[in-house]
Amino acid sequence: MSEKLGNRTEPMAFSYLRVSTDGQDTEKNKTKVRAYVNEMGFPKVEFFEEKISGKIPWKKRQIKDLIDTLQEGDKLI
Repeated sequence: MSEKLGNRTEPMAFSYLRVSTDGQDTEKNKTKVRAYVNEMGFPKVEFFEEKISGKIPWKKRQIKDLIDTLQEGDKLI
């Protein structure tokens, strides 16, 4: 998790992207998220990506840490 997430004053947009295998790719999803962020006028999006099985509980994935650092006004995509 990025250090800058804890000490910031401006809202940010974040996107959590998960794939299960090395054969899968998040690039197509990133393109769609960037288009959505631009369309909605959100601030620049910061991506959090991981390759981990969907069988792993969400609280043991990066998404939990990301949710824990969200501040008022942030957007999670």
